[in-house]
Amino acid sequence: MSTNEFDIRNIRLLLVEDDPADARVVERHLKDAGLNEVISDWVQTASEAAARLQAEEYDLVLLDLGLPDATGLQALRALRAVADLTPIIVLTGSDDYKQGLIAVREGAQDYLEKRRVNAGMLSRIVSYSVERNSFHRDLVRATRRYQDLFNNVPVALLPPKATARSRPRTPPARSCCRAMAFRSTRSTSSTCCSSRANELTSSI
Repeated sequence: MSTNEFDIRNIRLLLVEDDPADARVVERHLKDAGLNEVISDWVQTASEAAARLQAEEYDLVLLDLGLPDATGLQALRALRAVADLTPIIVLTGSDDYKQGLIAVREGAQDYLEKRRVNAGMLSRIVSYSVERNSFHRDLVRATRRYQDLFNNVPVALLPPKATARSRPRTPPARSCCRAMAFRSTRSTSSTCCSSRANELTSSI
């Protein structure tokens, strides 16, 4: 058994479609694509889908945007609110491609036009979406886990800062240099004055 076959056999898929005829078409495409061993559950409303996603973990959701209890992007937002790490592929009507693009911007993994989908296309989309999301899901979970650990670490108590009175005063190096230069200048000036006075005394 190849790795791909093993992965496909373990895919859990949730189909959210209120039209039984369309649901049967999708299931037939899955079977024709060799995905008949995929564990697939079918619900007809967004509320049922949200309850399933809260109770079980799915690898992929196929979501119709025309449900009786949620129209347009309402269903997508409702499902992402309870399962933000589960990839969702939206199913649109043949003339709703613009809505499909908007759904992708809202967080959907991809979109399919129901009237144009076939077994090969569905197989590629399902396999690719699950493969791409697997790494992303593990990464997000690890990030959240480490963030929780970091937030629960107690803050270390830092030693109190030294006050100005307790710190020894050390004159700046520049000030020392200036003082030394000043003393050197005074010493040189005094020596010159003494020499000049001796010369005048000798001449007298």
